[in-house]
Amino acid sequence: QAAARREFRSACGARGDTVAARLPWCPRSAGMSAAASAAPGGDRPRQHQAKLVFYHVPADGDEADAPNAYPVLKPSGLPTVRDVRAKFPLPGQYHFRFKMKWGDSSSSAVWMDIPNEDAEVPTFDGRIVAKVTRISWSPAGAS
Repeated sequence: QAAARREFRSACGARGDTVAARLPWCPRSAGMSAAASAAPGGDRPRQHQAKLVFYHVPADGDEADAPNAYPVLKPSGLPTVRDVRAKFPLPGQYHFRFKMKWGDSSSSAVWMDIPNEDAEVPTFDGRIVAKVTRISWSPAGAS
């Protein structure tokens, strides 16, 4: 996790804001455009966008209104289900459901299962919000 935090810090830049105040290891909001880094071989700089994934694990007593969060770096666009799963900070195997708006009402929301690992995750009010269910304490592929 320390390497991921260093990578996140370098992508976030040095500007502070309200999210940085809540996340002392992040120098700026993960939802904002990140600093450009030079691409190998002298090509144009690449923009990395860090997105925060807000999650709660109901079986652990987490509350939906006080979620945990972790960053996922993405060169552009939203992270995929595979990206979210790969960077999830807890050991074990998990099932992810993502909150998204449903219908015309701003208060209508559903928890959506996304079976395609390469699909972009949905957002709710501009944030990635996940309800996570533990399947096993063992990592995938462990016996």
